[in-house]
Amino acid sequence: MTKEEYQNDPRFKAFIAFKDQLETESDRGCALASAAFLDNELEALLRKRLVQTNKGCLNDALDYRGAMGTFSSRIDMAYLVGIIPASARNDLHLIRKTRNKFGHFLEINSFETEEIAGWCKMLHWSFREPEVTPRAHFNNAVTMLLAFLQYLTVVTIDEETYMPYPTQADKLAIRQRANAETDQQIIKDQEMEVAKLNEDMRLLADPATPKAERDRIMTELHAEFFGG
Repeated sequence: MTKEEYQNDPRFKAFIAFKDQLETESDRGCALASAAFLDNELEALLRKRLVQTNKGCLNDALDYRGAMGTFSSRIDMAYLVGIIPASARNDLHLIRKTRNKFGHFLEINSFETEEIAGWCKMLHWSFREPEVTPRAHFNNAVTMLLAFLQYLTVVTIDEETYMPYPTQADKLAIRQRANAETDQQIIKDQEMEVAKLNEDMRLLADPATPKAERDRIMTELHAEFFGG
């Protein structure tokens, strides 16, 4: 999917609308909506990455009664199969816990609540300055995680074109195309792009990566796939 195609994709438009919504929601509404949006993105990502040969099995697993029917189970599954790094898993669970606090305790109605404020300050995916409000950390981490999950979904090999067991004819056609000089250059360029992407993902997942470097990487990713 090209940048232009993604900008016209309903997911991108929903992402932009959600970013605006975060600023006007109450603290409780912000926490509940954020968790719901992230939960939906995780489901979409898992549907892209997991085995596609048995749709019924996949649907059953992602049903609310299934093995991956909850926000918590989807977070852990995405981590255990290597889709998201530990830092994303930890932050998603903090967001989930924040959602649960707001959802289960009516007396809790602010991000300034001591326990919730502490969780917000622990969010690795918040790129904001340490002294900003807990809600500012929460909103920034949610936005960055949403962008990250949507990015992972976009770059996943499309299920209609993915062929885990190519035929002999497919292999021959691939070899013939690879003999062309132009295609050889395309393959080389794609390999370089994948290598750079893998290195960027490794740096984003590494807590030791300086904030300035993480900011640079996310800015480049947004410029490439989200239009800046």
